[in-house]
Amino acid sequence: MSNEFFFSPENSILYKKRIDDIVFKHKIENSYFIASSGTTSKGFIKIFVFKKEKLLGHADYINSRFEINKNSKILNVLPTIFMGGLSLLLRANVANCDYNEIKWNPSEFYKNLNTFRPTHISLVPTQLRRIVDHEIIPNKELEVCFVGGARLGSELKVKALDLGWPIFETYGQTEHASQLSTVKSNYEETIFSFFEFVQIENRNQEFYINTPFSFDYLIEIAEFSEKIIVKKDEDLIPLNDSLCFLSEKTFKINGRIDEFIKVKGQLVNLQFVENEINHHFGINPQDFYLLKVDSLDEDDKIMMVSKEKINIDKIKNLLGYRIQELILVNKFSYTHSGKIKKVNPLES
Repeated sequence: MSNEFFFSPENSILYKKRIDDIVFKHKIENSYFIASSGTTSKGFIKIFVFKKEKLLGHADYINSRFEINKNSKILNVLPTIFMGGLSLLLRANVANCDYNEIKWNPSEFYKNLNTFRPTHISLVPTQLRRIVDHEIIPNKELEVCFVGGARLGSELKVKALDLGWPIFETYGQTEHASQLSTVKSNYEETIFSFFEFVQIENRNQEFYINTPFSFDYLIEIAEFSEKIIVKKDEDLIPLNDSLCFLSEKTFKINGRIDEFIKVKGQLVNLQFVENEINHHFGINPQDFYLLKVDSLDEDDKIMMVSKEKINIDKIKNLLGYRIQELILVNKFSYTHSGKIKKVNPLES
């Protein structure tokens, strides 16, 4: 089995020769090379390398857990250059089931629901928002609709459930083969539980994890440098998200660690602030985002980027956060995997 590379075309041109040199030097064989969807900006790329048996083993585990077999039909609207889309392709190959891959478009998606009649699909919240906005109803054969890659707002979840979508919220990271926990959605607050294969270690409230399916190598390439990290099977990796543990393996998601800011001397997560705005003002998470703004003051400041005009003073008064300014944009930019690009419009 040879190596297989999953990059966007522009990254293949920029980095392929340098990656080939690393592969030759470290004698890497029979592996998948997958770019992290959050780090594929020009000038820098982070690539996770997995031995093929690991990702195929993870696919087999998911297939067994969610009854994906030779009679299943998988519809893939996620790009296979990233883990979310690739994992669906591998599950179909392992199960030897029908598989259809299309570029995301609501009308094309709706047509495939009625012609291909999938049993399993996977979406990111921005795609689910379009489905709900168009009031698309799932085909009766659909058993599982995985939703992951970003926060699923409570309002969007409720509307999707009302339309009959069998939502299964998923939490995971590329470096651990994507899916670490999946729970069937209901109208209550989502509580996740790690799959049994996830090993967790608490080091003074900093959490580290490992799985049998975690990456083998991490390659980081910048404009003038590159490095490779070799991971041993027993190595635990820092968790890049802030989780609120309710028991040893059950948890709620607070947000990414790098999204924490300091407000009035206290650390606050931007995702928590977004949740509060969504809860108090009914603003869809797919219609705005928050950014940390560099400040000379002791406290950080927040920029709110929104598709709709919002009364910032009301938000400040209710939440007490130092939202510096509001920028209105006609539409957002999205990554290849369908996530919102949280960029400063003043700098783009």
